[in-house]
Amino acid sequence: MFWIKRFIRFHGRRHPETMGTAEVEAYLPHLVLQANVSVRTQRKLLGHSDIRTTEIYTHVVRKGGFGVRSPVDEAF
Repeated sequence: MFWIKRFIRFHGRRHPETMGTAEVEAYLPHLVLQANVSVRTQRKLLGHSDIRTTEIYTHVVRKGGFGVRSPVDEAF
């Protein structure tokens, strides 16, 4: 029940019925980067089947814009 309250507060106390996939996807990085939930919880929330995938994801996400470079960026 506590996670529901955190989710609603994160989105400015909007009612869950007014939110959809975009809001859930916006909330997941918050859990990974700021809420310090366990890597196993992150794996479940992100829908990863292998914990190694979650570890790679969290490593890249924590680097911000410096984690992964787009091939488009290389052209400039």
